[in-house]
Amino acid sequence: MFIQERLRVNHPHAVHDTIDGETIIVNLKNGHYYSFDKTGVAVWEVIARGGDLGLLLSCLQEQGGDNAVGLGDALSDFVAALLREELVIADASPSPPEGAMADAEVSALAARLGGTPEPPVLHRYADMQDMLLLDPIHDTDERGWPRARIE
Repeated sequence: MFIQERLRVNHPHAVHDTIDGETIIVNLKNGHYYSFDKTGVAVWEVIARGGDLGLLLSCLQEQGGDNAVGLGDALSDFVAALLREELVIADASPSPPEGAMADAEVSALAARLGGTPEPPVLHRYADMQDMLLLDPIHDTDERGWPRARIE
């Protein structure tokens, strides 16, 4: 179960930002971009800040009660998708990173979601892959960016 592993964002290949409750991630290695909201944002924040995913799951299950049945599997599937897409990787360091998210912060994050947590869903987009993988210095014609060289 991936929830028990320590993970970290796959820098420099994965760049991310959260805007208005939605996290957007660009994988600079494959040119895909991703989005998710609500519970997915909480999971991502815990990973990005070196917090305890197991604690987040426990808090979410506690506040969701009987309505949170299957949430563990849903979170595990979500984390597996993040790993499969190479947005996060296993963190083999023996201790949490400096400034890691404290347990109280993880609990507060879960509480802010309120009510029954929704299973997170990773949305994957490949429609801008060619542009995201384009090297603006070497892969353009004499007219320059944003026109790709055609060979």
